[in-house]
Amino acid sequence: MQCKGGPDGASQGSCLVPPMQSKGGLDGGDLDLGSSSKFDPNLPGIKQQLVAKLGISPNACMESLGGFSGGLNSGVWKIRDPQGEYVMKLVQSSKGERSAFLRLTQEHPSITSDTTVAFPIKVFSVKSGGATCHDLVVMPRAPGKDMAAIIGRMSQTGKTAELLQILRKLGTMLAEFHSRYAGKQHGDFQPQNIFYDDSQGGRFTFVDMSGMGAAYQETDLQHFTNSLQLLSQFLGGGFFGQAKQAIEAGYTGAGGHSTSVGAVGPTSANAKPVGPMGSWFSPLSARRFSLGW
Repeated sequence: MQCKGGPDGASQGSCLVPPMQSKGGLDGGDLDLGSSSKFDPNLPGIKQQLVAKLGISPNACMESLGGFSGGLNSGVWKIRDPQGEYVMKLVQSSKGERSAFLRLTQEHPSITSDTTVAFPIKVFSVKSGGATCHDLVVMPRAPGKDMAAIIGRMSQTGKTAELLQILRKLGTMLAEFHSRYAGKQHGDFQPQNIFYDDSQGGRFTFVDMSGMGAAYQETDLQHFTNSLQLLSQFLGGGFFGQAKQAIEAGYTGAGGHSTSVGAVGPTSANAKPVGPMGSWFSPLSARRFSLGW
């Protein structure tokens, strides 16, 4: 099913307070696939459960987004409802996303109202034949474009000075994020998991938070600069040195620990060769650039 237009006529995500925030907390309980062999939110029985549990309109549009499946990820859908826009991600239950998000809300209750992160609104256990097969995560759609798209556009159109200002501000935001959450790392802090909206005074939103607080081999800053180096090489812009200095200056200037600033070199144990360079992210994913998620 393809959605036509947005709730406010815009192509980017809404910042409206989602209606389901007030409906019983993060844990949405179980979603039963019934006689279906796979999850499809447009099947009447499944959609009826989602409408009831999320508090959305029965006429809400749910559109599958191609290019996001693979590994433990089983699909991503965009929800367009008169009250807002959301993203719904289906992952194999062995990934533990539902339990990770529930743990984070226990450790940091304020994270659910933190406007700098696209924290889930609801998490579900998807069951088939009585057994849990997947976790379903529903989150607000982040406004703006991901930083991979922004870095690519600005570096190729002579806007390096403006890009460096944005990266310095991002470093400041990252230091404040670490301070707010007792030094816990995001876990996958790379350009495609950071959104920037210049129409809202330069607002950043961090997405894909399920690895927050987990053990890591790279700090968030190191992981970002490693990703940035690969992206710079792919684009051929030669901007990496200045860009690295900018985000590190913003980070340390806002009180970030200097131990988070390290030598470049991908070391992530979770690195996945999915991009055209064999990196753990796809720098120029046209699909992701156009969707803004």
